[in-house]
Amino acid sequence: MSLAGSLNQLVIEKLASGEGSDLAVRDRKTGFTFFNVEGGQYDYDANAKLFSITEGRLLVSKEFAESLGRSADAGAGAGEISIGATMQPIETMQLDQNGDVKSARLPALNQPGVGTVPGPDVIIGELIGLQQLTSGAVNGRVGISLGTDACNKGTENVDWFALPSNDHPFIPQNLYRMSSGATNTERFEQLGQSWGKHAFTAASSNTCGFGCNGVGGNHLGSGCSDAYGAGLNGSQTGIGSRAWVNPFTGSFRRFNSQQSQRPQS
Repeated sequence: MSLAGSLNQLVIEKLASGEGSDLAVRDRKTGFTFFNVEGGQYDYDANAKLFSITEGRLLVSKEFAESLGRSADAGAGAGEISIGATMQPIETMQLDQNGDVKSARLPALNQPGVGTVPGPDVIIGELIGLQQLTSGAVNGRVGISLGTDACNKGTENVDWFALPSNDHPFIPQNLYRMSSGATNTERFEQLGQSWGKHAFTAASSNTCGFGCNGVGGNHLGSGCSDAYGAGLNGSQTGIGSRAWVNPFTGSFRRFNSQQSQRPQS
């Protein structure tokens, strides 16, 4: 794997506890790990909303060392890395004295004005239908899906490359029910969740009224929209497990024919 070929698509990813390193430097498209990051000093400036990591140690990953034909260099030091990022709160939680969550809220994102915002920004602009996908129930249950119309509220075109590329949106669905009481508002329960639909080939409509720039195909243009009907979102072609997708980076491992099979009971 060539590091030079991945320079413009590298990401820093937080690793799970127990993996031996705090962070990893990876190719966001392939998921290939070049370096692990250990140590470093973490700091957060609440007033400036600035998060920084300084003097992290870059260690050559096992898979990068093997790709270079130098397996013995796995874990070898390759330098230091410092990272700075402006943060924006996406969830605020209050904890009780035992450390349990008492309440949580999702503050509004900072998107002043109306219309497009800087960068790519895909939102669901409209739900366009509900469909039952089987002719009958299986073990007392049926499969249903919703149609979705995605809009790019950003000023930049969004990558919309089909599998096996990582560069496309992934569309999962959840189903909830509000019920009970005189106004059917006393109980809110989740009834089910779907696998995710891997997007492909964008249209260039203007559902959200942002002003489509006319770009489609491998990109969803600035201001443009792309509709997937309920039948397409629920079809077995082009859907995959949520577990394959990193929810923070959107990256997923390229899957082969064995991985694309559902687990056998």
